[in-house]
Amino acid sequence: EDSFVRLDGRKEWLKWEIRPWYENKDEIGGIIMFTEVITEEKEAKEELIRAKEGAEQAAIAKTDFLSTMSHEIRTPMNAVLGFTTLLLQNAREDQMEYLKMLKYSGDNLLVLINDILDFSKIEAGKIEFEKVDFNLKELIQNIQGALLEKAKEKKILLKVLIDDELPEMVKGDPVRLGQILTNLASNAVKFTDTGKVTICAS
Repeated sequence: EDSFVRLDGRKEWLKWEIRPWYENKDEIGGIIMFTEVITEEKEAKEELIRAKEGAEQAAIAKTDFLSTMSHEIRTPMNAVLGFTTLLLQNAREDQMEYLKMLKYSGDNLLVLINDILDFSKIEAGKIEFEKVDFNLKELIQNIQGALLEKAKEKKILLKVLIDDELPEMVKGDPVRLGQILTNLASNAVKFTDTGKVTICAS
């Protein structure tokens, strides 16, 4: 492959190949030359290389940004959770429910922040689910409590129906399940203008 410049200054690319031309089996009588203009293919290839390099640089910048921001957010978040834990130790009865909701939401947020810090694991699909015992009813009630104010603002009801046969404790990943249920319930409240939203567990 060779480049050449036309009289008008435009750069072009040629692909060429030379082979011997045989008069007979043992006698070369000349040469055969094949040429092809490959300017478009060459430019497309170079564009792909530039796009790939740009995407790699953007990915590095994104990871660096998320890592920095996550560190910056985690510090005040730890302080919020620390003070919430202290307040829970001496809370009045009427404050207890709100402080528990604050702690629940803060813990969930901290897990998300830690996931972002471990961004390489997410990209590689190596995030592992926890297998711990947790109270499913309490988890659902915490989600209801966290969204109750939003439902009241919209003048709709947010109810929870839990099957009596549902076990008190189950094994799994409470944070991931909480994220999924919160997302679903939050969207339900957001897009419901009248009536009620019900979270059912059976």
